[in-house]
Amino acid sequence: MKKPLFFHLLVSFTFGFIFTAQTAKAETEFIYGKVSTFLGETYVGQIRWGNEEAFWTDRFNANKVYNDNIDFLSDREILQLKKEKKSFKNQTHSSIDDSQMQNDKSEYTFLHQFSCQFGEIKSIKMNRWQKAELQLRDGSKVTVSGKGTNDMDTPIFIYDEKKGKIEIDWMEISKVEFLKEPSKFKSAIGKPLYGTVFTTEGNYSGVIEWDKDERVTSDELDGEVKTGRFKTTFDKIKIIKPHQAGSMVTMEDGEEVYVFGTNDVNFKNRGIVITNDEIGHINVDWSTLQRVEFIPKKRAGKGYSQFQKPKEITGTVTTKEGKSLKGKIVFDLDEQFDFEVLNGGSGKMFFEIPFRNIKRIAPQSDRNCTVELRSKKQIQLRDSQDVSFKNEGLLVFHQDSINPIYVSWREVEEVVFN
Repeated sequence: MKKPLFFHLLVSFTFGFIFTAQTAKAETEFIYGKVSTFLGETYVGQIRWGNEEAFWTDRFNANKVYNDNIDFLSDREILQLKKEKKSFKNQTHSSIDDSQMQNDKSEYTFLHQFSCQFGEIKSIKMNRWQKAELQLRDGSKVTVSGKGTNDMDTPIFIYDEKKGKIEIDWMEISKVEFLKEPSKFKSAIGKPLYGTVFTTEGNYSGVIEWDKDERVTSDELDGEVKTGRFKTTFDKIKIIKPHQAGSMVTMEDGEEVYVFGTNDVNFKNRGIVITNDEIGHINVDWSTLQRVEFIPKKRAGKGYSQFQKPKEITGTVTTKEGKSLKGKIVFDLDEQFDFEVLNGGSGKMFFEIPFRNIKRIAPQSDRNCTVELRSKKQIQLRDSQDVSFKNEGLLVFHQDSINPIYVSWREVEEVVFN
């Protein structure tokens, strides 16, 4: 039986409305919020942190000011750790680790780097002492300082909905409150760079940061060509491939251009970072890069409301003596929430992996570990405090106990996370 015309119109209208409503409610991966100044001014809109971080999945890095976990150690355990740290300092070998970003006294006070995604922060409140108070999504607070990082003491750009692009100096900022973007939000800086990075040590797909700086389609790649200067936005680039002393750049229309003379296109490049859900952040050294192929991003990244409250790290620590300790874990006397990251190198790559992505960690020697992800992928990591003999050990809170058991790193056989 034929349906009346009114029925077809009603169905079309209904499904059209649902589709429109769903489209309007779709979230964006771009940072959004309100910035207040000490002079009483407020601005609301899309935020870019310095000239770099633009997405909720980008990481805010600073230094922790306090480490209350050290209070759980005995005087003898603290003294042993101090002796070990002093011996580490006197060693001449070089390595990549988060302690490079700590102040000179950190080896004696056990301070660590703080790192989380912008989407996990509720607000950042500044003070006049080069420190800031971060409030996380669960209401907990962390005091951080900015020495050794560029995420504090940096200008913030906000694209105010009424006033346009505003640059605010760090010392003028009173508070930054992160907010869910409005339904009709439109990015003022283009789209995320997305694609596949091909290296001699594997291929990785995800959101891309070029030269640890450019990360949106409106950012520019510049250099020199035989006839003079070269500059183009990334939305016009299809492929970048290292070539001789520069790079061969393939444009969207198929034209190939040999570009040289700047760190955007030669060995002075600070590295390419890929962010994906399986691993986290993968830092690629220029020496391993074969090529990068950019493609349009098909799906929007995580919006602000999709980030969950932080969860405590829990699991089972097995010692070399065969003891099995279950409960809440504080890793390296520092990381205790699932958004915090495990740092480590693999060949010329450097990984920053949120603990929520990790299933198992097993030390293999004084300098490296096997890390098994929840995706079952295994990575051998080295050259960082988190995965070497520099690790300060673990605290395990059995069930609801307030008095944890301390396990030194040299005693750990493996850690399996819930």
